[in-house]
Amino acid sequence: MRLCYLLPAAVFSLSAWAADTVLVPTNAVWKYLDNGTDQGSAWRGTNFNDTGWAAGQAELGYGDGDEATVVNCGTSFPTCTSGNYITTYFRHSFVVTNPAQFISLRCRYKRDDGIVAYLNGVGVITNTFPTTTIAYNTTASLAGDDGTTWFTANLPPALLVAGTNVLAAEIHQTSTTSSDISFALGLIGSDTPPPVNLIRGPYLQAATTTGICVMAECDADGLVTVEYGLTSGYGNSAQTSTTLVTTAGTYVHRIKLTGLAPDTLYHYRLVADNTTTPDATFRTLVGPGTDFRFAWMADCRAPGLTIHDQVSARITSAAPLLSLYGGDLCDTTGQGLYSAFTNEFFRPNELALIRTVPFFNTVGNHETWGQNTKAFTEAPPSASGEQAYYSFDVGDLHVLVLNYYLTGTGGAGYAPGTAQYAFATNDLARNSNVWKIVTCHEPAYVFGGNHTPSANIKNLATNCFEKTGVDVMLSGHTHFFEHIRTNGVHYMIIGSAGAELKSVPAPPWPAALIAAASNYNYAVADVTYTSLTMTVYTETGAVLDTLTLTKPPRPARLTVQTQPVAPHAGAAITPAFQVAIRDLKNNVIATNAAVTVSLGANPAGGALSGTLTVPATNGVATFADLRIDQMGAGYTLVASLDGLAVTSGVFNVLFADANANGLADQWEVDYLGGLAGGNATNDADGDGASNLAEFTAGTDPTNATDRFVLNIGTVNGQAVVSFLARPAAPQYLLGCDRHFALDSTTNLPGGWGAVPGYEDLLGTGQTVAYTNAPAGSARFFRARAWLQNP
Repeated sequence: MRLCYLLPAAVFSLSAWAADTVLVPTNAVWKYLDNGTDQGSAWRGTNFNDTGWAAGQAELGYGDGDEATVVNCGTSFPTCTSGNYITTYFRHSFVVTNPAQFISLRCRYKRDDGIVAYLNGVGVITNTFPTTTIAYNTTASLAGDDGTTWFTANLPPALLVAGTNVLAAEIHQTSTTSSDISFALGLIGSDTPPPVNLIRGPYLQAATTTGICVMAECDADGLVTVEYGLTSGYGNSAQTSTTLVTTAGTYVHRIKLTGLAPDTLYHYRLVADNTTTPDATFRTLVGPGTDFRFAWMADCRAPGLTIHDQVSARITSAAPLLSLYGGDLCDTTGQGLYSAFTNEFFRPNELALIRTVPFFNTVGNHETWGQNTKAFTEAPPSASGEQAYYSFDVGDLHVLVLNYYLTGTGGAGYAPGTAQYAFATNDLARNSNVWKIVTCHEPAYVFGGNHTPSANIKNLATNCFEKTGVDVMLSGHTHFFEHIRTNGVHYMIIGSAGAELKSVPAPPWPAALIAAASNYNYAVADVTYTSLTMTVYTETGAVLDTLTLTKPPRPARLTVQTQPVAPHAGAAITPAFQVAIRDLKNNVIATNAAVTVSLGANPAGGALSGTLTVPATNGVATFADLRIDQMGAGYTLVASLDGLAVTSGVFNVLFADANANGLADQWEVDYLGGLAGGNATNDADGDGASNLAEFTAGTDPTNATDRFVLNIGTVNGQAVVSFLARPAAPQYLLGCDRHFALDSTTNLPGGWGAVPGYEDLLGTGQTVAYTNAPAGSARFFRARAWLQNP
């Protein structure tokens, strides 16, 4: 069922549009039933037989004297002073030949007190009811205009059928003693879309680090546009994504801006058919490590509307990034009336505030979780999957927003076993932000006033908030200020930005009650990754209390201070691998937390040994005796601490060299028969090159004919110098490369320098040749070889 709800301010003329057709005139003849019976639902459809009903021209009703048709009120007719029927029924049939010609429908109607209307059996209008569940004997809310105002609504043209269509309406009284009712309704169809005119807004909801929802109340459900960008030149635009309808028949548009940058100031304006709003700004939410400010107010409803005005202005001056609201935004009747929202909440100062500062509301028992609250608010994306209750992160703060009036009974919506209770407990348990705040209209503890906390909120406090690291619970509902500390949680009742004040207990106070005052109030809080400071003010700016909480900086990331550099297999990694523990602002934390290291990339199946977990010293963990037992190219180390991790740069592990003589142990065994003290300096084959020189150059130390030599010849009259650049043998030098250079001089014994282009050549088994012109010139050459970590 799709319901449309109507606003008195949006009156239109049935002849106002071009190319429109009057389908039902406002003075049409209607069939009606005025005997007070329950007609169920069949009477709304096109197949219902209403031949037994009376007929009369609109306006229909009784008690006002302006009726074209007077209907029966009940047992006291015609005086209608008591025993009046709650519901009177009306039906009108009309014929449409070609429904496809209409792309919009607009109706105009009067009602006193409440109306529910249907087009071909589908609900399209509901006005002036305290609930969306309406039975035949449900009483309406009082119609403040006494049925004199013409209301408007846009109806879905897709509901029209070719042939006979039926409009059906039921008028409900506020009570059996209400002395009058009024009803008239007209309908036009048009081949052009209806204009979308702005009524109220824009204002901001559902802010995140990368998006925000711009809200705008309009008289139709077409499209409005938000232009936005980093300057007032804008450059980007978005249009209505969804609308929800108020009980006054207005449409609250949601224009969602996505893909934004965190902690960034944006300009925006809204474009509707009747207006373009002035430039305004907002800032996206910040991420971890960034300081920010938020504000809190609750119970800003009547009678203290001037208090609400003062508080809104003061919060605007405080320039918070966002506001948290504690419910009871409006409405002293507990029925969530549209008029209460417009008169008590959407006041000029409040509109100026929420045009630039998004707010997140926890629902109270006065605005209720009804149709208007749902229409006027939008929750950010949350794991709850709900609009009614949710959580979000800003900076280093996690906020859980509960719904006190989810089921229409205060506190019942978060009783154990409910979905809201399960979400709250799981959400707080799994979140690890530095700070946690819960907002709920109902306080968990209170010492003064006239409200006793429900068993359900006390259960949440003791079994959830106090066991999951909640720092502060913010509440309203009780109209004063109390600061209570129990089991490590600060319970702050900051409960009247307008609602009538209640008394706080006289001193001496219980030990848990830190501060209390019977004053109008609001709060401003500054949050960093190590501190939360909340100051509670009166509406005039006097300080009532200041809460300051601090925590040591938490490890937020690990960084490598000293990278591993090409150790030999089995030898200690030197210099020692070092890891720093840093906070959100990248400062090294003075902590002795234990850091653990393990192999990351392990190309040769090596094993890491040594002390693998070490306590940090002033925030730096030093691993002094790490060893890897297999040579290989492309190793990494991974250091970890409580879910944080960092990976070293890539490094190679060179050949094992147990006697530290520069020779690979395996090469010594294969060529020299074992590890001997003089192996490096000895010349096993007597060719004039030491064993170390032959290992470096890649020659056989046991074969005097296998030498690293320069060959000199001539080609076409030019001298040619060449040598063999042997590759690194993987069985000995995995993780190492063999490099070569060619040097020359014209003046022995010194003056050596690398031949340009021959300074550093990777050995791949190629013959390196250099041509020196002209032949016969005095020039001397030498070749060099060395091993190098890639």
